[in-house]
Amino acid sequence: MHQTSFCRYMFVEDVYGVDFHRILLEKLFSQNLLNGCRPAIYRFPSKKCNQSLSRKVRARLLDCSNWKIVFVLDSEYRDRDIASRDIIDHFNKEELKNMRLVVIHPMHEAWLCIGLGGKRNACRNNPIEEIMKITNRYYTKPELSRLVNRVNIRLLLSEQDFIEYIEVVKWLMA
Repeated sequence: MHQTSFCRYMFVEDVYGVDFHRILLEKLFSQNLLNGCRPAIYRFPSKKCNQSLSRKVRARLLDCSNWKIVFVLDSEYRDRDIASRDIIDHFNKEELKNMRLVVIHPMHEAWLCIGLGGKRNACRNNPIEEIMKITNRYYTKPELSRLVNRVNIRLLLSEQDFIEYIEVVKWLMA
């Protein structure tokens, strides 16, 4: 069996998150905040905190001799360390050396909201409500991947979880 040298994967929580991150990364590349090869972006192969998550991730790594993975997940208003347990509890210490997590507080929509020019505190406390005020329409989950084109990256550069995201993506591509 032929092994691929380098496998760089980003796993995100839902199908709309895949396009959200693809577009977000392209914005970061176009503004020279990132450079290098783009990682492959996939939806989590199962729900968080599910034993099949680790089995399905391991199956994706069968052809990889050198790999790194980033998981991007929502805190869902929980402490970062508690939210992280949904992923790290399913992998062993050796595997975790090649993995990083980015926990967005409280959810991806907070970045969308801030990037659209929403007030930071309102976006962190109730991002969906704030997005509806900004767009003047009802928010549905597909809007995550549709509205990301309007995000101003500069508005996110002072957000700690977004700064961490950029650093982790740099690690992923190194």
